[in-house]
Amino acid sequence: MGLFFALKRPELVPMKHVVDGGIAMLPERFPASVKTIESLRGQLNTLYIRWQGPEPPAFPSWCVVSWGENTGDIGKFHASENDFVTLDDDLVYPEGYIQDFVRNAKRFPGAILTHHGKTWQGPTVNYFGEVRNEVYCLHENLKEIQLTAPGTGCSFYPKEIYQRLQKEMEQDWNCGDILVGSWSKKNGVPIQAIKHRIGYFRYLRPKDTIWDQSQTRDMTALWNKYMG
Repeated sequence: MGLFFALKRPELVPMKHVVDGGIAMLPERFPASVKTIESLRGQLNTLYIRWQGPEPPAFPSWCVVSWGENTGDIGKFHASENDFVTLDDDLVYPEGYIQDFVRNAKRFPGAILTHHGKTWQGPTVNYFGEVRNEVYCLHENLKEIQLTAPGTGCSFYPKEIYQRLQKEMEQDWNCGDILVGSWSKKNGVPIQAIKHRIGYFRYLRPKDTIWDQSQTRDMTALWNKYMG
């Protein structure tokens, strides 16, 4: 069992609402990312892992693993017939995380739910100056507002929405928030921010992040391509 000795999901834990999850995992973030997997134990029906490299380590039996070349964050969007959450390998998720989403899904039916995202609408002349996050997963959020692009490391999709999104969303490198925002805009699907307290998530602080990589990309052109 190795690093995952504690990950055997208790058989007696009832799963009243079936939710699957998807995550793209980088080898250089392992084994720190074991903490991410541990935090989801008992909360998900199946966790689909895209291991962005050669043959992965052993994972618990409730995980389904594929591997190969680095596909970017699009790798977390695995096919599923259930409600779905997309996740990041640098976050540790709280107990009751999935239950919180399920409860809020009843309050906001037909919406994508998220703890992170942007409100900017239309084209921009300066992505980093204008298209800022309005809701941050690592800060307290008391705003129940609609967003234009969600943070895909902490988002929930009802199954009837996710099955369409997963098949229809466009493909690009490490810009899943923009791609989900683009699909939602075209299809009239609201993206709803939900409340969370400070410290709800724990951050593992990896050395290289999508945000770091974005500093060398033309994010203004990328945003305008899909959201302008």
